Amino acid sequence: MPEPMGRIFALFAVTLPLVAGCTLTDQVQSRDLIREGNAAYSDGQFEQAIEKYNASLELEPDGVSVLWNRACAAESLVINLKDATDPKQVEARGEFAEIAMKDFAAWLDGLEVREEDKAKTVESHRLALMRADNRCDDLVSYYLQKHREDPQDETQYTRIARIQEDVCGQVDKATEWYRKRVRDFPKSEKAWYALAVRNFTQLFPDGESGLPFNDVIPADRRLKIANEVIEQLNEATGIRPEYQDPYSYRKMAYIQRQFARVYDEESNEPQDRLQALLARNDSMLAYKEERALCDLNETPACPVEVDFGEAARTPALFEGRRVVVTGEVVPGSVSRDPSSTATKSVYSLTLKTPPAPEAEGDAEPAAEAAGAAPSEAAAQADVQVVRVRYAFEFVPPVVEEKKPAEEDSEEAAEPAVDPVVVAKQEFEAHTAEVVEGWTNGKQLTLTGTFKGGLFETKEELPAMCCPPAPISDEDYAADMELKKTLEAELAALEPEQTDGKENR
Repeated sequence: MPEPMGRIFALFAVTLPLVAGCTLTDQVQSRDLIREGNAAYSDGQFEQAIEKYNASLELEPDGVSVLWNRACAAESLVINLKDATDPKQVEARGEFAEIAMKDFAAWLDGLEVREEDKAKTVESHRLALMRADNRCDDLVSYYLQKHREDPQDETQYTRIARIQEDVCGQVDKATEWYRKRVRDFPKSEKAWYALAVRNFTQLFPDGESGLPFNDVIPADRRLKIANEVIEQLNEATGIRPEYQDPYSYRKMAYIQRQFARVYDEESNEPQDRLQALLARNDSMLAYKEERALCDLNETPACPVEVDFGEAARTPALFEGRRVVVTGEVVPGSVSRDPSSTATKSVYSLTLKTPPAPEAEGDAEPAAEAAGAAPSEAAAQADVQVVRVRYAFEFVPPVVEEKKPAEEDSEEAAEPAVDPVVVAKQEFEAHTAEVVEGWTNGKQLTLTGTFKGGLFETKEELPAMCCPPAPISDEDYAADMELKKTLEAELAALEPEQTDGKENR
């Protein structure tokens, strides 16, 4: 059953004065009809409700509340038919819309006191009716009037654009309003951002294609759109550098530009090599947008996974850097560290080189294959170790101050439970369970920092971090130099075409 669009007025048992031409019998019958109409409305029988309200108004023409109820019933029918395409249904929708709008207006005029909030409510219903009935011209006229009344209100540009597209189906006119907003407010970062997002929607892939780009649009056109979007977003962040939304869209625009690069990966031709290089450059530029967001949000860099052997032999190379180390706990190396306090449990342990992955099949290690016993093979292995200091930190819960019980209360007081004590017990039990798991040579992957040759780490929840760049700064600089070289080669291959472009 459809949900009624508005709240109708219930009929209360009150004594009302008779109006001219209305007998007491008419009034009673009128109220019975209103009740029947309200019941039909509640059941989603909106046309039957309108018939009952019509009959009530014939008996009691000056009824005000029934006008609201009939308007709500008619509005519900309009909403139910908002997607109708059958000519008869479209015509009926228009008729019901007229009934609803006239009744809402008459109800407002019939109130003894015209309150501003009620006037706004009626206006809201009127706009909803015009949208549901696809009244393009009426809606555009309404918002154009609002625009003329307050030309400095930027939001009206977007509203008019959406009406032009969603109701009128005039996409080009909608886009023009986004452009008009930029022309009228060239220093508005939100205007530039809205235009960029509007243009970027053209690049959205078709969900059924399975591709990360819109393959309906030719590659050169997608490249042009991506460049326009990037320029518009540059305007937005140029006005307000801390405005974060443009960075996300600019990242996506660079990725779309990367997809629009057309080249043969196997070719050594300058044009193909240049486009491949530009595609890699786009990936780097997309990363820089993500890195800019990390900087704005103060998101730390993701730790880098390092080779265990290198970290064990030369920990000084990683001094002060957050890195990821994977190793196997040396049995018997776990002990409680003297630096432990009441709120911090610190443990010392040693990690050794993690076991090498098993080769396919049943091949034995080289040492055993050469005839050495398993124990001798292990002795020959070059085992590296890293000393670790692991901290569990206890954070006491925030305890709300309880009100003291009333002295004359007869209820038996419950024994007081200190939440801090309970939390501390849970913390110690958890710590003991984790440490117990280390004793059997468990393999651990830890994130921490080398300090004075010791790997310092602590138990903490996973946190957001900023990923590393797809290529190093050195490779990026080399790409830029190669780009100049390839561009020079292309210019030398097509001197006449190049000269023609310069002379235009």
